[in-house]
Amino acid sequence: MSTRLHDCCKAGDIKAASEIIKKGTHDINVHDMHGRTPLGCAAFFGHREMVKFLVLNGACLHTGNMGVTPIHRAICRNRIDIVKLLVAGGCNLKAKTHDRETPLDWAKKFGRKDIVDFLEDIEAHHEHLTDLRKELGINEIIDNFPSSDEESKKVDEMLDSFESA
Repeated sequence: MSTRLHDCCKAGDIKAASEIIKKGTHDINVHDMHGRTPLGCAAFFGHREMVKFLVLNGACLHTGNMGVTPIHRAICRNRIDIVKLLVAGGCNLKAKTHDRETPLDWAKKFGRKDIVDFLEDIEAHHEHLTDLRKELGINEIIDNFPSSDEESKKVDEMLDSFESA
């Protein structure tokens, strides 16, 4: 079952989503019964302005069902515009699904050449992020969750413990 906020994000209804968030009736990072976040839904359904709204209002960029983060969902749907927004917003490019696949792995797996090229460029040239953030109007990064190499190691350890159990 989806929440009203998930439904707004699936439809791209920023006005209704904003009212729900302001009233405090739903946490911006609430998970539906399938483990999807509002940001994950907006990314999957291709609502660029909704994604930007959620990112700028503190939505978690690093969570999702089975390790499938919003950037993974955008890659699945071949939405390079949304991938760029999520990267500019500070998403973890080393985030791994439960199958240990990063966003770059997914872009290669799904044959998303433009996304592969973009992700490889960002990984090689971090300074390009500044230009990307200016271009997309994301000047202030609200990144309330870690995205470091250390966090990636913790996720790997957790996955190892599940596999050995």
